Amino acid sequence: MKECEWISIAAMDINRVIGSENKLPWNIPKDMIWFNTATKGHILVIGRKTFESMKKIYSENEYYILTRNKNYVSDNVNVKVIHQIEEIPDTGSGGKKVWICGGSEIYKATIAKCKYIYITQIKRSFEGNRYFPEFESNFYPEQVFYEDEEISIKKYIRVTRGI
Repeated sequence: MKECEWISIAAMDINRVIGSENKLPWNIPKDMIWFNTATKGHILVIGRKTFESMKKIYSENEYYILTRNKNYVSDNVNVKVIHQIEEIPDTGSGGKKVWICGGSEIYKATIAKCKYIYITQIKRSFEGNRYFPEFESNFYPEQVFYEDEEISIKKYIRVTRGI
């Protein structure tokens, strides 16, 4: 099996909450700036509900919308609707990265194939009904990009185990 170069990117609170009623339960501009900077010009894999909750899509990004709805279509030229995880490219081309951007079902279904995870850890708790899956037993922190009293942004890399 070919190894994927997928990267999950998410923000979660101290209880792993990532969403509430198809919205972010917080408004942290520095996290949104980080997300947009990291993913700009790349391939973003997003569930339909997460995509529909986005306030803006960027023309320089390539979006893969993963949905069970076989009738779902998008008029945007940079949006491709897919129905199976196998339709996600293993790697990007031309220097593009493949970013897994949620929601919770997409994270759960793809995390085993991700090479890296970028987590914005919000140092508070929020009410929510969507959670980021457990990953810490298979990844270790590689780099801290930013930290203050409100958030920390860390890069995790998959643990490789010998046979």
